[in-house]
Amino acid sequence: MAQITGNTSTVTTGAVHIPEIWSADTIDAVEANLGIGGLITRRWEKEMKMGDIFRVGYISNLTASTKAAGTDVSLQAVTESEETVTVGTHNYVAVGVEDILKVQSKRDLRQKYTARMGYALGSASDVLIAAFAASFDNTVGTLGVPVTYDNLVSCDQNLNEANAPEEDRFVYISAATKADLLKMDELKNADYVGAPGSAVRRASIGSEIMGANVFMSTLVHSPGSNQSNNWFGQKSGAALIVQATKTRSDFILLADTDAVVATQIQGQTEVLVPPVTAGGGTALDNHNVTLRGNG
Repeated sequence: MAQITGNTSTVTTGAVHIPEIWSADTIDAVEANLGIGGLITRRWEKEMKMGDIFRVGYISNLTASTKAAGTDVSLQAVTESEETVTVGTHNYVAVGVEDILKVQSKRDLRQKYTARMGYALGSASDVLIAAFAASFDNTVGTLGVPVTYDNLVSCDQNLNEANAPEEDRFVYISAATKADLLKMDELKNADYVGAPGSAVRRASIGSEIMGANVFMSTLVHSPGSNQSNNWFGQKSGAALIVQATKTRSDFILLADTDAVVATQIQGQTEVLVPPVTAGGGTALDNHNVTLRGNG
């Protein structure tokens, strides 16, 4: 066989002839589960169309007295206090796409980024609300330690002793805490779960625990590595007022840029509840429990 001499063309020498193909598809960033704002009360939003502070008065229980024959009744007067929500958080997200990029890009970047603005505002809101769990009066469990079934029972007991309504309760937990719950025999073993409809069955892991709806998110407040301030609460224990959300677009002539700005104005607060004590008393933060655990 004859010896071949000389050089062959390679991918190096012919690199200018090898195209690079850019897909019209994109790999989008992951999104955390949003929803804590939907678990707390938002019933005051419709009243807050203007102004910066919303005030709602308390109504306390009254005292029953025993009437003696032939005597007049004594009228009661209760000095009431109020709950306030300051609407002062103004969040925004903005993007601009220069015309040259709009013309030359294979995909509509303005549309892509505009579609993600709602998530940016929603996650900012959830982070603010989730942080409430760092300072609730009632705390169960230990940071960095797996949640136990006894911890869940204690949370439920706290709400029951506070006379919190049984409906609209929720458990807002981290991914690590959900993993811990899934390992509990009390929440997965048929010997504990019992027959459908039984009281114990209500504690099964899934849609609810002890009658409280379960919601997992990576936005649960974390004060440190492998720590989470989960939240076992009832809807009336916190409030959110979203006063306005708007999205605006414009062409900036001097910058030759299409710009989009989305804004949200809101306020959020822990709600203190007047006590069952007749005749008034200090309103309490007892419709919320911090369930400390793994992050």
